Amino acid sequence: MRKEMKGISGVILAIVVALTGFSLPQIRSKAAEQTVTPSTNESQAAAYQAGEAAYAGGGTGESSVPRVIVTGFSTDPAEVRAGSNFTLYIHLKNTSKTTKVKNMLFDLSAPTEGADEQTMAPAFLPASGSSSIYLDGIKANGSADIAIQLNAKSDLLQKPYSIELSMKYEDKNNMQIESASSISIPIKQDARFELSEFEINPTSIAVGEEANVMCNLYNLGRIKLYNVKAVFEGNCIEREEVFVGNVESGTSASIDAMLEAKAETEGSEKVNLTLTYEDESGNLSEMKKDLELEVMPQEEEVIIPEEVEEEEGGFPLIPVIALAAAVIAVIVIVIILKKKKKRKMQNEEEELLDELVGSSEDERR
Repeated sequence: MRKEMKGISGVILAIVVALTGFSLPQIRSKAAEQTVTPSTNESQAAAYQAGEAAYAGGGTGESSVPRVIVTGFSTDPAEVRAGSNFTLYIHLKNTSKTTKVKNMLFDLSAPTEGADEQTMAPAFLPASGSSSIYLDGIKANGSADIAIQLNAKSDLLQKPYSIELSMKYEDKNNMQIESASSISIPIKQDARFELSEFEINPTSIAVGEEANVMCNLYNLGRIKLYNVKAVFEGNCIEREEVFVGNVESGTSASIDAMLEAKAETEGSEKVNLTLTYEDESGNLSEMKKDLELEVMPQEEEVIIPEEVEEEEGGFPLIPVIALAAAVIAVIVIVIILKKKKKRKMQNEEEELLDELVGSSEDERR
């Protein structure tokens, strides 16, 4: 069998020599120079894993794969608030120093958010209706920006939300490359709260007196209010400060203050309430509300005489005392007169007795 194969090989070599005009040594030399190379598709086939680029298509495979990365992003406005539109700018860079990328297609996808099936929707929706962006290309070692206008869902919580960015592009050899990245956009929620009507007791006070002012704070928003403080100020009152503390979303807190009047007013005058609070980042905000209070002049102290106090007691003490004194005086006078009269009668009796004794002695003589 081997002899037959050798014979066939010899015939083939003879035919090749006859057709090419090369000698047998030259043919063997040419065959030794040939190398076996894999097909283009085999050398360029790869899978996308952990942020690496996946590529496929034409090309010679002689250069490295160009990679496009996201270097950052910005938004306009800088703070994205739930329920508002904003423009997202994504900053890109071609890391290859030799190869330009072209025919670039980007697509954005956001996580689905919602409390139930009726409210489930992507956290961010394109304002234009399309989430795809096309870019002609980025030169070697070059940078470029892409932009899209988005709307943030109104019921998003105050936290960061991720957006996935998929990329498809080609190199100079028309080789198709795929890659992906993600960005995280922080969402801000506006504080939303209400104050109840003021309860003022009393509504009219004198200088130096105090009035009790009460109201309730209702946190209707989706964020917690930190370090809430109420300050009452006005021309007619002393400054009063009340610390309320933290107020959770969906709860209420009470504001209770005692306002001391310091100056008289002409009728009712405005008193200003300034309510301050902080968000989770420590940013301070405030709101103002007015109430009205009337301050009257300070009342002078009235000294009430003792006679008036006694009369107001209900018993006429002084007339009774005066009457008793008069009665006692009359009794004393009567007693004195009786004693004098009795002494006088005794004296007259003694004188009469003396006269009788004297006349009897004269008769004896």
